[in-house]
Amino acid sequence: MVIFLLFSLAIGLLWLGIKYKNLLLAALGGGLLSTAIISVTFQWFTVWETEQRLHHLFKTELLKQDIRIQNKLLQTLILNKAAIKEIISSSEGDNILKLLIQQRLNDDRMGDEIYKGFLQEIFKHQSRWYNRHHTTTLSILNGEEFNQDFKSRHYRLTIHVVYETYLRKINFNYAYFSCKEKFDKAVAVGDYEYSFLMDFLPKEFTISQKISKFLFNVKYVKVTHRFNELVLKENILSSFQTEQAKLPCTYVYTHNDLKKITGERVTVEYLIETLIPKYDQRFFTKIAWPTYGTVDSLIYANTGIKEVSVREFFVSSQRAKIQYLPSENPCSVEVSINEWVFPESGIVYVWTFE
Repeated sequence: MVIFLLFSLAIGLLWLGIKYKNLLLAALGGGLLSTAIISVTFQWFTVWETEQRLHHLFKTELLKQDIRIQNKLLQTLILNKAAIKEIISSSEGDNILKLLIQQRLNDDRMGDEIYKGFLQEIFKHQSRWYNRHHTTTLSILNGEEFNQDFKSRHYRLTIHVVYETYLRKINFNYAYFSCKEKFDKAVAVGDYEYSFLMDFLPKEFTISQKISKFLFNVKYVKVTHRFNELVLKENILSSFQTEQAKLPCTYVYTHNDLKKITGERVTVEYLIETLIPKYDQRFFTKIAWPTYGTVDSLIYANTGIKEVSVREFFVSSQRAKIQYLPSENPCSVEVSINEWVFPESGIVYVWTFE
């Protein structure tokens, strides 16, 4: 408004000066016009520069906000399991995991070997065990099935196992082997619920059903789902379809109702009686599946064993707790760990005699 009045006054004075040939009015009008033009130019430049600064500032802040939004969205996607499953395939996820391990270790070769040698083996195992209890009891061998010499050189070995899992099979396989190569292969494949090595038996040993039950006897297999207990039965897939069989001997237990609860959380329990050479002075247990929380016990009361030492090699983030019971003159030892334990873990019990 002020500039408009200034323009009007300048033009008026300039017109009067020219009309009446008054140099003073003309000069005053010209000066006011120059001032008005300078003022308009300055105001326009100031407004333009301010707008440019505001535009730059707004654009910069908008870019910062855009980056923050992108980072937040990326973080949300990374932490969202459902989104990851939709966006990234299983193979792509494996490659990303391997790259992250290599970056974290700052060692490509070590990261690659950890991924291939450990994690890929873990991925192969579909089953997971929880709250595993493995109790082994050594006792003097009695009965008339074997002669006195055999009984004096062997212990009766009773194995009681309880664990929780999400049921993924309808057949529970148990076997014993006389050949260590076949035993190691069976353990690696993981088809057996429990496998046992009897390398003190001849490799071409032919055995009857009656004798087999004394060597390796699955007393029972139970699967409990929501207080409903299923007692599994031995089926015709077992080795003894005839009276005689060669090692390895396999026993298969199943139940018709297992298909109905596949995928459900269940408790599995079984009891096995077998033999072990007394003077081998050792017993070995092995973890076959990824297991969260495990308690292993060896009971050796009234067996002539003086002392038992334990060697545990758990693949886990924690060390196992080893406890001898009772504290004075112990007759059992317990090894426990309340953490994930991975396949190839195990325990060796070694004993000495009185």
